Order: sequence, then structure tokens, then C-alpha cells
Amino acid sequence: MGDKIDGFIHSEEVQDFATCIKVLAGPGAGKTHWLIGQIKAILSEAKDLGLARKVGCITYTNKAAENILSQIGANNHRLEVSTIHAFLYKSIIKPYFHLIASEEGFAIDKLDGHDETIITSYGFVSELMKTNKMGMLMSHAKEQYKLKQTVEDYRWKLTKNGIALQKTINYPRLSGIGDKYVNAYKKKVWAEYGIMHHDDVLYFTYRLIEKVPRILHLLVSKYPYLLIDEYQDSTSIQHWLFTKMAAAGCKITLIGDKAQSIYSFAGADIANIDNFTAPNIKLYSIADNHRSTQNIVDFLNKLRSDLKQKSLRKECYEKVTIVCGDSISAYKTASSICGKEKLYALTWKNEDANEMKLGLEVNGKNEDLLGHLSEQDSNGDRCRMVVNILTGIENARLLLMDEAVKYIAKGFHLNTKHINQKKEAIMKMQYLLRSYEYFSKGNLLGFLNVLIELDGSISKVSRGKVFDAYNKPYIEYAKCVNYKDDNTQFITIHKSKGLGFDNVLLVLPEKEVAMDYLLQTDLQHKDDDHRLYYVACSRARNRLFINLPELSKEETEKLIGKFGDVICFSTH
Repeated sequence: MGDKIDGFIHSEEVQDFATCIKVLAGPGAGKTHWLIGQIKAILSEAKDLGLARKVGCITYTNKAAENILSQIGANNHRLEVSTIHAFLYKSIIKPYFHLIASEEGFAIDKLDGHDETIITSYGFVSELMKTNKMGMLMSHAKEQYKLKQTVEDYRWKLTKNGIALQKTINYPRLSGIGDKYVNAYKKKVWAEYGIMHHDDVLYFTYRLIEKVPRILHLLVSKYPYLLIDEYQDSTSIQHWLFTKMAAAGCKITLIGDKAQSIYSFAGADIANIDNFTAPNIKLYSIADNHRSTQNIVDFLNKLRSDLKQKSLRKECYEKVTIVCGDSISAYKTASSICGKEKLYALTWKNEDANEMKLGLEVNGKNEDLLGHLSEQDSNGDRCRMVVNILTGIENARLLLMDEAVKYIAKGFHLNTKHINQKKEAIMKMQYLLRSYEYFSKGNLLGFLNVLIELDGSISKVSRGKVFDAYNKPYIEYAKCVNYKDDNTQFITIHKSKGLGFDNVLLVLPEKEVAMDYLLQTDLQHKDDDHRLYYVACSRARNRLFINLPELSKEETEKLIGKFGDVICFSTH
């Protein structure tokens, strides 16, 4: 980035909010602390808020929003903190969507908030294909999981030619299923179901402001100050909106770090933070690291040339340690070094994290069997029942009881709003937990037979492709469960974003990928992989361990050549 930095600041230093501000802050810099201080200063000192105007703050997650609100205290009635989708739905979609709903072919009378419901039933898909002259693709109509993924792969994006749906991955899930299908899908669910996905909120915001420019000025009038966290994860439409608001007089404050942009699959553009401009904008950088020890910061500094951080911590722990061998043994080795302190293992894939939860070695080669079961089992009711109850049981084993009861009740067609049915769901859950030792060591067919004992309406499986699917080990399906809340010490890197842990083990099951990251680090690349591993390493407070399957003598020497005495090695 060629912009001149106006100053290096510390996280406790409030800046003049009379102009737009851009703050570049690396991992552990205390950006949330700085944001909260800036918000408090605006709330207490700004002369142009009055009674009706508010300060807006955009965060990437609901948890981050709750954290900021809890720390602001009594003065938060003049503060609106939320995700971008919630902010735009409340401020633009809710009051103004009726102005364009008809021309967009949207059943506004059926609209009930924004959600991620994706319809993939055979009847819906086959009708969609027939109506839109895609009959030659009808063979895909039963591949519900891949159809769902295909819709999820597309995001609204601004281009030189306007706004359009664009694919965020480079390969098709299903041959022939792409732009035409997703565009037709959108029109059908808008018209018949009134479903507005989170990403559609951005699309309709763009359409409304383009059609009725006064909406933008009303928004700026209500929110004369807007602070945006994690700007590196903004999309093209969000970037367009924030730039428009700044040009209309809103004092925009944004904070972020390009090296921590890990959501390109959700439409994030790493270039946005560099490209944001506004009249008289001030650019600052926070080079402090409050989180990690100097040993870890020295390692992080070796991975990037655009930022050299300094740890503010005085404690001294072990150097960053490379641990060779299988993931379970590496975890035990690292745990022995950490003593009584907790050790968190971070993986890229959800399946890898689940393998470690289950005590299995991570090999990096996993297939989402749970998602694909619907493609093998034509009995939709049976398939949904198995998936829901299995998901519920695995949640129960992690003591995530609210999610467990919800999924088990859904699987057995019980309504948890009725106390007797909720009790029945809990009793069935308890029975399945007692039987876990039996069915978890067998195949999915054994689990299905246990469910049939509890509910005789479920049909058996005897032959064909569906039998082959159910004949695979139960544990292979269990490791595909995606947990909404994860209170274990084995989580994905994406779920670790924004968090810090005393001790971290980064699991890199593929040696070639690991060596490419460590030796050819490129945090500016359009793909997320190197930035993702950088984020994982920067979560560590006291100790950082990196697990690779093996290292040759030559590879070890190459690592020493780059990192020198910043790293050490441990084998088991």
C-alpha cells in the first residue's frame, strides 16, 4: 500500500473523529479496545448527535457486537452495534423495501426477516428446471446437498457492468448447474416464498439506493458516525456503500488487517481496505501486540514484511515449536509441555477438528459423508431423521444440550414447545447416549437399527447404493457434524477468529502445504490459505506449536535458514 501513514498509535489513544479514519492493526493489537475507546469518545464529546441521531458500529459476528455493547455501558442507547446484514435490514430493507419489492418480483407479504433457508426438495427443483428450460439437467434434481452448495457458492458482486451473481469457487459442484440455475432459483424463492438470504440484503440495499438516492442521505443523517471492524472482510457492495456514505458526509472509521482476510469464499475482497478513500482521511497503524509473547511475535514478523510488531508482554515462554508426527501424538507432546494449561488444536477443515475430538489421526483427506447421504438415500424422511439425530447425539456428547435436544426432537418429529414432547426427546437422547458405545463402533446401519427400535415407522435398508452408504463406519459420519457452538479444545481456524488462547497447536496434515506456507509465505495472495494459517498462529498467547507429518534433514535446514533461532523442533 502506497498511502502515507499519518502516525503510529497505541490502542488506548483516542483519535480526532472529525474526519474519516483508517486504522491498520495486526493481530493482538487491541483493536476492539481501541474501537470501544473511540466510540465512548464520540458518544460523550460529539456535538452533532442530538436526541435522534446515533453512532453505528459494524462487526463481523453477533458475539463481537454483544462484547462491544457490554463494555460501553449505560450510554449505549445512542449506539447501534450489529452485523452489516442486521444493520441494513433494520435501517434500509424494513422501512423502504416496499418501494422496489413489486418490480423485483418479491412476495413482500411473506417476508419474515433474513435467513439462509435453501430449498432443495425434488418437487421444487424439478419444477424450477422445467420452467427455465433446464430439462436436460433433471438428473441432478435429487442431488440436494450439491444443489444447496451451488446456491451457497454464489454471492452478489459489483462489477463494471453493474451488480450480478458471481461464483466464489473455481469449479462446478454439478456439471451444467451454475449461473442460470442460481438466478432462476433466486427469482422463484423471492416470488413464491418471500425468502431473503443474508447476501440478498446487500443486493436489495444496492438496488434501493440506486433507485432512491435520498435513502443514502437519510441513513447518513441518522448515523453521522459509523465505525467498521474487520474491514478486510468487506464485500464489494459493502465497500461501495461505505464509500458512498463517506462521500455523503458520514464520518467513517474503519479498522482491519489485510493479512487476516480469510473470507473470500463469502465474497470478501482483500483490496477493499487499501482502496477505501474519503476526503481528508487519516491513516494510522497500531504496531503493538498485547496478546502474544515476543517469541511468537518474532515468528509472526518473519511471515510478513509490511508490519513489524512488538510484544508488550514481559513473560517468557518456549520458542515456537515444530512438532513432527501424527496429530494425536503431537497434541500429547505439546500438552506435556503446557502442563496444566489448556492447549487448543486448530485445523482448516471441520472434519479434521472433529477427528481430533474423536481421538482419530488427522490425514486431511475427508469427504462430507453426512451431507452426501441424501444423494444416496432416496427416502428423504429416513435420511433427514438419521442426520438430525446423529447431529443431536454428537452435540450431546460435547454437552451442547440445547442444540442436542433441538436436533433429536426434529429427527423424531417432536415439538419442544410442548413439555411432554420435549421430555420424550430428552429420554430418547439419554437412551442413545447409553447405547453410544455399541453403535459408534459399528456402521451407520447399526445406528439406524437402534433408531428403528425407538421408532418403528422408520424403514429398513437392505440393498443397493443406499446399503453401501449405510454400511460405512458410524464414526466417518460423526466427524462431519458441524457444531454451532464449540466449547471443545479442537476447533477450526475460522471459528478461532477474534479469539486468543494460551497455547495453540496448528495442525497441518499435508507436508507440501505446510512447507509452502512456512517457506513461501504470501499474505497478499487472492486465496485465503496462507492468511488462514497466519491467523491460526496469531491466536497463541504463550506457546505456539506447529504440527507437520514429517521433515527431512534438508527441509529442516530450510526452515532454520528462514526462521533461525526463532523456532525449535520436537519429535515423538
